[in-house]
Amino acid sequence: MIRGCRLRRTWARAGMVASMLLSAAGCEGLQGPVGERREGPPQRGGTLELANYGDVRALDPAVSFDQVAIPFLQLIFTPLVDYDKHGHIVPLLAQSLEMSPDGLHYAFRLREGVLFHDGQELTAGDVKRSIERALDHETPCPAPSFYASIAGYEGFHDGIKDAAGKLVFAPHLEGVVIEGRYALRIDLSEPDATFLPALTLYFLAPVCPSAGSKYARDWNNRACGSGPFRLESWSASREIVLRRHDGYFEPGLPYLDGIRWSLLVPPLSQRFKFEKGELDHLRQMHAHDLRTYRSDPRWQPFGQWEPAKGVEAVFLNTRMKPFDNVELRRAFAAAVDWKRVVAARPDTVAATQVLPPAVTGHDAAFAGQTYDPKRALAHMNRAGFPFDPATGRGGYPDPFTFVVPTDTAVAEAFAPILQQQLAKVGLRMRIKQVSYTAYLAETSQRNRAALGYQGWTMDFPDASDFFEPTLSSEAIQDEESQNRAFFSDGELDALLKRAHRELDPAARGAMYKRCEEIVRDQVPWSIGFYSRWYELTQPYVHNYAVDGKHTEDVRAVWIDAVVRGGKLTALGSKKGDRMAALRPWGRR
Repeated sequence: MIRGCRLRRTWARAGMVASMLLSAAGCEGLQGPVGERREGPPQRGGTLELANYGDVRALDPAVSFDQVAIPFLQLIFTPLVDYDKHGHIVPLLAQSLEMSPDGLHYAFRLREGVLFHDGQELTAGDVKRSIERALDHETPCPAPSFYASIAGYEGFHDGIKDAAGKLVFAPHLEGVVIEGRYALRIDLSEPDATFLPALTLYFLAPVCPSAGSKYARDWNNRACGSGPFRLESWSASREIVLRRHDGYFEPGLPYLDGIRWSLLVPPLSQRFKFEKGELDHLRQMHAHDLRTYRSDPRWQPFGQWEPAKGVEAVFLNTRMKPFDNVELRRAFAAAVDWKRVVAARPDTVAATQVLPPAVTGHDAAFAGQTYDPKRALAHMNRAGFPFDPATGRGGYPDPFTFVVPTDTAVAEAFAPILQQQLAKVGLRMRIKQVSYTAYLAETSQRNRAALGYQGWTMDFPDASDFFEPTLSSEAIQDEESQNRAFFSDGELDALLKRAHRELDPAARGAMYKRCEEIVRDQVPWSIGFYSRWYELTQPYVHNYAVDGKHTEDVRAVWIDAVVRGGKLTALGSKKGDRMAALRPWGRR
């Protein structure tokens, strides 16, 4: 069962990477951290200063699903359940959770006394109202079918034709049942192993009564939930300011008074602001700066790698020549040395399988696709196109076209290396750079592109989120197809449907391992690399830790005001005095 369409977020990052590659000039003269790390109990107060190269389009959890907005949603709203730091799903807004043995019924006991930002107490009625608001057929939710297993979903979201042929929608979602002021049950029409992982997303997070029961576009500016911070102001394309929610239910949290998030700040500007202490955290940096920071012993204690959450690959259209020939696809995969392709990018790791390290089911010992030029030549021979590297004779007679978006790292750095490597086994590739819009149009339509770039970043750390939207037969469409390889395999489809309903983790794991083997052997993708982020904080920022699920999670962060204010300096420098003069920290 395909989980519906979702906004592509990988290319937002790829475009940013390309722009960062162009800004390497003037990056020498790295400044050291502001102050030094002091250990001690958490302190309350202070405003955390952050920045992003992107812009926020919406703060309504029912419709917002892009990489820039997610960190804001996790501060303003609270889902029923969440992943803990160890990758286990735990109750969050819910106090407890019980699942029936058959996997069809989920009973939630809500925390009592939870307050929305407007001061009203959250009840089971608010949870039901918020779920129905998000899944209403008029709400432009980008992924409603994540929750298609809820009983009554079809009649509520899709509608059912009556005897006269008129489409009629159920007034309420049958499977969401209120059992008391703080008690709620969700019934499913079939077992669904992805239901709880999908519930950790923010689509169904409870929203204040002011949001109503129907989606309204203008509510974005008044976004209101039960998260640790409330929206104070939103200056479009400039900044978003959040303030502590004093009624937050987790004892002692949050520590910060507020968060100021500047928008549309170029990565190079972020770096300079960070070194001046005008930003407290740095995540978006070009490759040169990343290498410089990592090699500087002053900064090494304050850097962290986020676990890789996305996979990037080259799709091979299995319905178009020459890649309707599986032996040619195998030759392609064996001819590419992805370790060399990404060697210059410290924020990438060569991959051999679909699932990235942050996703349950990733197996570091899995024998996936590997670079082997001799094997590539053997596959060329079996495909009927033998090639002699010594003379350059033979190989596939016609060049094929690789479609990539212009002004990206893929077009400027990766594609030429692929071109050179493929030529050594008799596969001749042309590079076609097009606008991002044209790239989407060409690669997502049937019979338009034989070869192109494919990327996927996880919605939630479950294997289904990678295979179903990109490699299942149900993901194939004539237009807007996320299955850009137009790959259809009966065994893979059957495994995905079984795994979707299977509740035993070991059994699911075995099924997805077999899915990995099918992709390895049938080669709808030449699996390239995992993308990851390196993050830095100033020494006075405490409790910031990355994990496999959350992005830029500052819910538990606290600031050492003494160090930040410049009263404590490192190695007797006068940086602290300079900082105090540059910025009146206590004013806001």
